[in-house]
Amino acid sequence: MKKILLVLSIIGFYNHSVLAQTDSFEGSIEYNYFRSGQIFWQEKHIFSNNAYEKTLLSTNAMLNLGDLLILFSTKERLSISHKERTMKRLGAEPKTSSARPDKIIETEEFREIQGYRCRKYIIEKYNTEYGRTTLGWHWIAGDLEFENLDKIASITADLSSVSSVRELSKGLPLRIDLLDESGDVKSYYEATKITTEVIITDPSELRKKGYRFIK
Repeated sequence: MKKILLVLSIIGFYNHSVLAQTDSFEGSIEYNYFRSGQIFWQEKHIFSNNAYEKTLLSTNAMLNLGDLLILFSTKERLSISHKERTMKRLGAEPKTSSARPDKIIETEEFREIQGYRCRKYIIEKYNTEYGRTTLGWHWIAGDLEFENLDKIASITADLSSVSSVRELSKGLPLRIDLLDESGDVKSYYEATKITTEVIITDPSELRKKGYRFIK
């Protein structure tokens, strides 16, 4: 009887571990963006089963494009300005037919970031505006899976950095290195805090507070 209970306990623990590994992440990740060795801005990305939000925490830049909110059920993409108390419907990002597909290379190089083992992916992206290819390294935490990456990619025309390697991994990036033409790191994002807190902006609540939609 004790052996049977032990086996059942092991099976139960195994099933719980499998579920824990495959559950979609719900929470927030804060990033610092470094340029020339200095923090240029700080932002928070919030992931939930219903929405994805990117909010600016601080910036040294003169231009503030506001927060980005994507609602999965309606496929709405909103830009929110808390300073102006406005909301703007952006719609889905249009895909450009002339754009070349990104080239993604999975490597066997790893590093630990915020306690997660991250695999390095090399991404070659062709920039149609400037007519040249840019290179980046994306360090993906494979155990930090988010199941709605495909929805983010479809709404943003695959331009979102968080869904950059979704075809190879459902994991989230904890560091992104942007390289110059010489192959040197010119700037990078790196995760500084990961929590399971989920507080997504509700547009209907903002309207109650006097926010208005603009065109």
